[in-house]
Parts: sequence; C-alpha cells; structure tokens
Amino acid sequence: MNKRMLIIIISIIILIIITVITVTIANITFNKNDKNDSDSDVIQDNSITDLEDNKEEAEIQLILENEAENLDEVKILIQVPEDINQNYQIILPDETTTEEHIKEYLVNKNGKYKFIFVFDDNNKIEKSIEVTNIKEDKKKNEPSFIPENFSYKSGTIDTGYTIEDQYGNEFVWVPVEDGIMIRKNSKKSNYIDSENNVNAFVNSVLNYQGFYIAKYEASKAEFNGEIVATSFYNVEPWYNISYKEATEMSTNFCTKFGYNDINSMIVSSYAWDTTLNWLNHTQKSYSTSLDYGNYTDKLNNTGTTEKDIINNICDMSGNLKEWTTEVYIQTEENNENTENQTEKNSGNVAQEINNNRTNVSNTVTEIDGNEKLRVLKGGSINLSKPATSQISFSESVSNESWGFRFVLYK
Repeated sequence: MNKRMLIIIISIIILIIITVITVTIANITFNKNDKNDSDSDVIQDNSITDLEDNKEEAEIQLILENEAENLDEVKILIQVPEDINQNYQIILPDETTTEEHIKEYLVNKNGKYKFIFVFDDNNKIEKSIEVTNIKEDKKKNEPSFIPENFSYKSGTIDTGYTIEDQYGNEFVWVPVEDGIMIRKNSKKSNYIDSENNVNAFVNSVLNYQGFYIAKYEASKAEFNGEIVATSFYNVEPWYNISYKEATEMSTNFCTKFGYNDINSMIVSSYAWDTTLNWLNHTQKSYSTSLDYGNYTDKLNNTGTTEKDIINNICDMSGNLKEWTTEVYIQTEENNENTENQTEKNSGNVAQEINNNRTNVSNTVTEIDGNEKLRVLKGGSINLSKPATSQISFSESVSNESWGFRFVLYK
C-alpha cells in the first residue's frame, strides 16, 4: 500500500467518526427538545385544569350598583351563575349567610368587604370589593351641625365644643355615640319621659348623634320688650320658677330670638343623664361626687363655680336643682319611695317648702290632683347631693333653690 492510499483510508475513517459524532449530538439535542416539548404540553394541560377549577371564581361577580360620589349607602350586587354544578353558601361580611344566586348587600361605610363562597367539596373562594364612594362622617372635632346665627367659640368635641350667638348665649355640643341616649330611670315603671317633644328630641339625637346643651343654668333677660330665657355667663340664674313656666320659656327660646332652623326645649331625663355620662368620661365619677358643686347657702352667678365646669358645661352638680321633663307616677305602692322623699327628709311638700324659705303660690293642699310630678335633678345651694340625685314635685311649685336649663336640637 502506497502512501497515497493510506492517506485516503485515514481520511475516510475520520469522516466516518465525524459523521457518527454529529449524528449522536443531533439525536441528543432532538431528544432534549422533544422532552421539553412534552413538558410544555403538561404545563399547558395543568393550566387548562386550573382554569377549569377556577371557573366558578371567574364567573362569580361583585358589582357596585352605584359609583356616584358622596353617597349615604351603597349596594354591592353579588352574582353567582345558576349553572354552577355544586351547591354553595356565601358568607357575607357581617357573617350572615345566603345561598341566593343574586344578592344585594347594603353598606354605609367605606372599606374593603370580603365575601367567602363555600362549596360542597369544602373548596372556598374569597372575593373582595372596595367601597370608596360613601361620604365620610364629620371630622371628630366638628359637631354634626352648627345652627344658623351661631358660631364656634372654643373647645373640641372631646373637651366641649362651644358655640355662641351674637347676644352671648352659649351652648356645648354633647356627642352621643351611635345616637343612643342614656336614661337612668328607664327600667322603673313609675318614671316616664315620653311626651311628644321628648320623642322628637331623642329621634333627632339618633339622627345627628349629638345635641347642644346650655352651657349655663338658665337666666332671665329682657329682649325686644319681653322676658326671655338665656344662657349667659356670670349673671344670676333664674330661680324660684315652676316647671310650667320653665318649660314654656325653654320652648320659646328659639322663637323669641328668631332661630328658625333649630328647636329648643327644657332638659329631659335623656339629655341630663346622657350629658352626665359624657362628663364622667372626662372627670371620673363626676356625677356621683360631692367635690364639685356649690352647696353653700349662697347662690353663685352662672359659670363662676370654677370647680363645677367640666367639658365647658357649668353647674350640673350644684348651685340649683334643675327641672326635667321626666314624670314621677305616684301610687300607693311607691308612695314611700325614698327617691321621692323631700330634700330635707321632711314628710311632705309643705314642710319642704318651709325648710327652703320659698315663696310658693301653691301649697300641698292647693296642688291640683291632675298635675304631674316632675323630676328635678342635681344638688343645690342648700342640699349637698350629687348630679345624679333626683326628687319630684308638682309642676306648678317653685323654690329658691330650683332652676332649669335647656337644649337645642334639629
């Protein structure tokens, strides 16, 4: 074999080896690609399966029925297709349940609302929707309303938001959480407070979640040639006044001063007890303590007893006992009720009158049997009793240590 032939043989062998290597590499690459293609098919199949599993979730819808701004409430519409193969139960945000295909859920606050759909196979789907178009509540440092002809003077919601008219009448906003008022005697059948103006007042507070109470005990002044009730600082409070006159003066306050967008009335048991509850949050046990009121024999001018000013409200503990709209029902069974005994532990109204040096137009024997016994609250200049104390007398009787105050409401 010559040299030329040897070179040709070696070249052929090398070519064969290269061909074999090339084919092998190609097979390896093909197999790898084929495996990847197969894996890809599996993933795709899984994706399809997931979509099938989540079909119900894709079809369940939460829809806001009204997307306008500053609404009082919004309906969330829950829609579930009727052709879903499984039974289900919807757990609503308030934790009640429903199985309806179409359900309206009413909300009155902004926020995120979650709905849980529970199926027969124990699978759960959670869906949420956010509500942002309900008008916000008033800021915490503002009352729900300020009457026309009044303007802000001082304080905050927590410390006593005080308003004043051009004449100097001052009132303090009493915030009432959820509009639910407190009444001490609500479970006592012999005490009632349900006259029309009281009911209107309670409903107003429920709506506006608060009311204005006179900052001071009522005083009297002349306005446009007439005697009117006022809420003035550092004047003599109006004492020796019967309930009948006090409630008339309180009701006429807005009319006399020309305030047409607001109502006024004498303090009810609801107003008194709710105000005391609020003051107790600022000054613990204020309503049951004897540390604040003026219990001396000297009547102080309105708002001048510095220790009896809580949340900008003055003299609810002492100075004068104050008439309320609450009525005491006297029967044979409760005739000896200790809460209805006289301030000086006397046996009857006549003795009470004498003890308090009062000029009274009606003695106990002259009181009309048809007259109501109205409840007075708080302590007075000649009786050391806390703000929660109470006593009842005929609505036509007056006393030197009794007065009143009034409220404003929508």
